[in-house]
Amino acid sequence: MIRIGHDAPLGTAVRQRHRVDVDELRHRIEGLEGVTATPDVHVWTLVPGYDVLTAHVLVDPEHEDATSNLPGQIREIACNDFNLQHVTVQVE
Repeated sequence: MIRIGHDAPLGTAVRQRHRVDVDELRHRIEGLEGVTATPDVHVWTLVPGYDVLTAHVLVDPEHEDATSNLPGQIREIACNDFNLQHVTVQVE
C-alpha cells in the first residue's frame, strides 16, 4: 500500500508493505448479512500509526432493511479487529 510520510515532498508517496490482511478484511465484510460483493477495498497508511480503509460494498436489494447499520458494522470490524483509524464506506 502507499504511505505518505511527514518528510516526503508534497505529491510524493513512499511504497510500504501494509500490515493489514486485506483479503481477510474483505472476507469479513462479505460475511455480513446482505453483502453480495466488495468490488473495492483499499487500506493504506497516511502517516505512521494512522491507517485508513475505503470500501465499496454491494448489497442484495432484498436485504436493504437489514443493512441499514452496515457502515457501522464495517467500522467496528475495521477499527476493533484490524486497528484502522479511519473508515469510509460506500453502500449500494
